[in-house]
Formats: sequence, structure tokens, C-alpha cells
Amino acid sequence: MPRAKSYDRKTVLLEAMMVFWARGYERASIAELEKAMEINRFSIYDAFGDKKGLFLACIETYGEEISKRQTACLLEPGGAAGVQKFFDDLLLLLSGNSNQGCLVINTLVDLSGQDSDIDDAITANLRFVEERMYKAARSALASGAFVSAESPRTLARQLLSVTQTVLAFSKSTHGHPIARAAVAGLLSSLLPPAPSRAKSLAAKVAG
Repeated sequence: MPRAKSYDRKTVLLEAMMVFWARGYERASIAELEKAMEINRFSIYDAFGDKKGLFLACIETYGEEISKRQTACLLEPGGAAGVQKFFDDLLLLLSGNSNQGCLVINTLVDLSGQDSDIDDAITANLRFVEERMYKAARSALASGAFVSAESPRTLARQLLSVTQTVLAFSKSTHGHPIARAAVAGLLSSLLPPAPSRAKSLAAKVAG
């Protein structure tokens, strides 16, 4: 009779995820994973097949536990306030001294093109975030809260690109102001002209 598992799958995946997040896929050892997950390597292999199988499960867990939570504000009505909150929260989160960036973006930088299964997992996560940004961009453009000649899809990809910039630059103290400037520049370009500015421009045209 098979022996019942004595661990919670979600709990051990969260622990393994933190090891991969801190160490990276290639540098994380099975011994480190065993210690963090508090299960032996035989249980790891039995449940996940191998180290890559465990890593893919951790990427999925990251999407469920981190990406969904951090992007939930993008589903708020109106879109624009949700986009602002998303970046405010992101910059605040990344302002700490022990910033490890994003597991997905770190993996994209370290392993892109080396394994098709990992590439597919990263692509799935990025597409999920892009879809939520697309919904926010579409709402913000439709309401007039954002003004842009770009389509909602293109704008969503611009937001995703700036997000990646923020995650990359915020890993160093020197990069923090660069990350903030990237966010401020994009958001200010999307805001409609202030009434006073619009009147001034209209007066110049009329004159």
C-alpha cells in the first residue's frame, strides 16, 4: 500500500520557490531545496520528477500566489487608478534593502532560450500579466482617464515593458531613481492635459 504523503504540497512549493527566487535555478542545489522544503530528495523526485519539474511547479505557484495578487488592482473599474496603484505598490515593494527582483524576470534573464519548457512557463506568466494590463488600459482609454494614440494592446505591452525595467533596475540602489523615472515618464505621458494647459494651448492656436 502506498505511503501517504506527510507534507502539504502548497507549503513545500512556497519554500522551494523562495530558494529558487534567492539562488536562481542553476545555483539552487537539491540539498538546499531538501532543507527548505523539509522533505527528502526521494519525496521531491516522487512528487515532481526532477529539479526542473519542481522549478516549473514553483513558477506556476509564483503566478498563483504572487502575480495574481500583485495585479489584482488592474481589474478595478476605470483602469487608470489600478495602473497607478500597481506601480506605486511595486516601487514600494522593491524599495527594500534585500530586493531579489522578480522570479519570472530573473529566470527570463538567466535561462531564456535554454529550455523550451521553462520558456513556455515564463511566457505564460508574462501573458497573464499582459492580459490584466490590457484590461486596465482598455478601460482607462475608454473612460478618457488615459489619452494615447496607441491601441490598448500596445499600451499594455508598454506597461509590461516598464514593469520589467522597474524590476531590473530596482535590484540596485543606484537603479531605484531610474525605475521611478521610467514609471513617472510613462504615466505622465498618458494623462490628459490639465485644463489650464489645454486653455493655454487653445489660446496660442487661436492667436
